[in-house]
Amino acid sequence: MTLLWVPPGTFLMGSSKTPGTPGYDREAYDAEKPAHPVTLTQGFYIAQHPVTNAAYQRYVRATGAPEPAAWQNRRFNDPAQPVVTVS
Repeated sequence: MTLLWVPPGTFLMGSSKTPGTPGYDREAYDAEKPAHPVTLTQGFYIAQHPVTNAAYQRYVRATGAPEPAAWQNRRFNDPAQPVVTVS
């Protein structure tokens, strides 16, 4: 897995339903509003690509961690899809 460094800084988080404004998204949910600046004071590493179900299954087998409940749903259990319902 390749990890990328994300330096500290400020970014716009959230959405707006007003055309022409920062963060405009006509399909934005109310919980995404308002668009607002967020400052991260510390950097962090993040995976370059999403973790797939296949990769997460290797982790489950190696550690005995429980399988995600979403693997019982055909919409979410393809090996090439990103794993969901885990943190």
